[in-house]
Amino acid sequence: ASAMNEIYGRLGLLPIVVSVQNVVDLEISRAVCREFEKVSGQKAVLAQGLSSRELTALLSKTEFAVGMRLHMLIYATNACVPAIGIAYDPKISAFLEYSGHDEPLDMSSFTPEDILTRVERTVAARTKLCERIRIRQCELSELARFDAQCAMEFIKK
Repeated sequence: ASAMNEIYGRLGLLPIVVSVQNVVDLEISRAVCREFEKVSGQKAVLAQGLSSRELTALLSKTEFAVGMRLHMLIYATNACVPAIGIAYDPKISAFLEYSGHDEPLDMSSFTPEDILTRVERTVAARTKLCERIRIRQCELSELARFDAQCAMEFIKK
């Protein structure tokens, strides 16, 4: 919440907090929103229960995404939006590298200032980052289509 307040204060960007895994994330997401609202006086948006299409569409309208859930990072990539990952598991680092995003912040050592620095850098380079992610997203989509074709051929045999 403190990083969200700094981002709002310095850049004027209002947060959208997304609860990807409602069972696990929803109460934490609500608490983060409450803390942001208490300090900033602004209402945070809490998005929950969105379909894959809805979440991708929502993310496509944002400047960037910050996330630690793999599926959140996948949706951001699908929306061709720069994602700032927070790595708690090697799969996060691997996905970010594979999908053309910058390296993640380390869950055990990052600070709100680290997030703010990364956000400022991401916003400044957004056009270039979006293009890099778009190119990689097209490549990944093609690989997924190929995998689906191979699976269908295997099933037919």
